[in-house]
Amino acid sequence: AALLVMLALIVIAPWIAEFFAIPVLKPLTMLMACSVLIGALGTIHSALLTKRLDFKTPMMVGVISTIISGTVGVYMAWAGYGVWALAGHALSGTVARTLLLWVFSPWRPLLTFSANSLRRLGAFGGWMFAAGFLDTLYQRGYTLLIGKFYGTYDLGIYERADSTQQLPASVLTNVLSRVAFPLFSSVSQDKQRLRRGVRLSVRTMTLIVAPTMVGLSVLAVPIIRVVFGEQWLPAAPILQVLCAAGLLWPLQVINLSALQAQGHGKLFFRLEIIKKTSGILTLVIGSFFGIIGIAWSRVIQSVIALVINTHFTNKFLGYGMREQTEDCFPSILLSVVMAAVVVMADIWIDVGGALELLLLIILGAIVYLACNVLLGIG
Repeated sequence: AALLVMLALIVIAPWIAEFFAIPVLKPLTMLMACSVLIGALGTIHSALLTKRLDFKTPMMVGVISTIISGTVGVYMAWAGYGVWALAGHALSGTVARTLLLWVFSPWRPLLTFSANSLRRLGAFGGWMFAAGFLDTLYQRGYTLLIGKFYGTYDLGIYERADSTQQLPASVLTNVLSRVAFPLFSSVSQDKQRLRRGVRLSVRTMTLIVAPTMVGLSVLAVPIIRVVFGEQWLPAAPILQVLCAAGLLWPLQVINLSALQAQGHGKLFFRLEIIKKTSGILTLVIGSFFGIIGIAWSRVIQSVIALVINTHFTNKFLGYGMREQTEDCFPSILLSVVMAAVVVMADIWIDVGGALELLLLIILGAIVYLACNVLLGIG
């Protein structure tokens, strides 16, 4: 399937470049098409590690590949590669992850086809593949539409903000998705244990993600300036908005993992259709308000998706939006307190550059941890 998708993208690359009137999209699309096949080569290795409940290896692979891709992306952006920096960031991460999975997993494919194995995958695997394919089309189409209606400059600014927001979130959610699904599956027949597991995951991830996203939003300007340079500062307000969507993303992963663990593959696919449709509608509406409107449309879509996902978590487990909000509230409140302290400190600290950024990050971490310890939340 990945080979067919890659070939299809390579074939239509000239038409994509012509449609957007951007010649560089032809080689870019062809290059990024290779990442589809490269990423697929590590899928089975990842699944087998998850099945064995080996969480350490996927976490290590995720962290290393994220560091590699982030380093490549930052260097290429700093060196003036422009839009190619985005491609380098994505492709290097995919290559690194696949290579590391092959190094750390002993499984090797055989050049044989097994009909019995295909049947054992069943309808659930088919629905999950369809949902994943739909999500891939949506994510790629989202980026292409921004490029079409706003041009390469705005697309580059948006992608820089989005990739910066996703850098910490992707490490956490990649580990979370690999851990949550097998653990939830192991207790899927015991609704009370599954509910407790989902609740613990929500509270734990919010404890980590809330200060990360709130802190990233508050320090967006100095982070962009220090890490990427003055030329990328227009990405800062977009990054601040997208952090709100990043705050909700781990909750999406947890709720969807609970749904998957209970074997609701067909429902999962139907929900993806509904959410992608609403995502397109919010994108169209947001496009009337410029690139910042696109960012806000992402936040609104994240809220809509969370409402849909938690509705079914409530239906099957009795743990819906209200209960999850109550569990998340303490960590979010303390993150806001942390942000207020950091903002006030930023007024008084005037050393500038990376040192000032480092001091503010350390201060924020100390305030947040101290509040958690004093209130007994962590």
